[in-house]
Amino acid sequence: MGFLLIDEIEDERAERAKAALEVFEQMEKANVRPDGITYLGVLKACSHAGLADEAQLYFSRMRVRYGVEASSDHYACLIDVLSRAGRLHQLYEDKKMPVKVTAKAWGALLASCRTYGEVELAEIAGRALFEVEPENPANFVDTGKNSIAMGDLRKQKDSEERYLRGE
Repeated sequence: MGFLLIDEIEDERAERAKAALEVFEQMEKANVRPDGITYLGVLKACSHAGLADEAQLYFSRMRVRYGVEASSDHYACLIDVLSRAGRLHQLYEDKKMPVKVTAKAWGALLASCRTYGEVELAEIAGRALFEVEPENPANFVDTGKNSIAMGDLRKQKDSEERYLRGE
């Protein structure tokens, strides 16, 4: 029963996000010029609806068509949406961010690494998180949870590899 409720909430959240994007499209058609705050809402809506490709298009349109400079919050939203889509390496390999990446963005990447079993990238994100925000005790908890989960994933991967080799 609980799973059905959660699934319903997620469906409702995605529908609201899509409705928000439709309103944005209507604003554009009415020649209402969006600002940085509007685009934060658009990127968050993409994240909640699981629309990674669309988020990248909106992000590009924000800068190219409207001349809105991307802030660290815009990049954090983009990192969130791509992380949720499992496109973690795309994030790390695309080093075109002219702004300082925030702890929020590194935290989103770190959490997604745990979800998708990206051990090496999790270690990079964890180190970066400590560099950006060394005094935050929550970072120790998050990296600790990742280390535990990743340790289990490493053991699982090692077992799978040994099985495939016939050991």
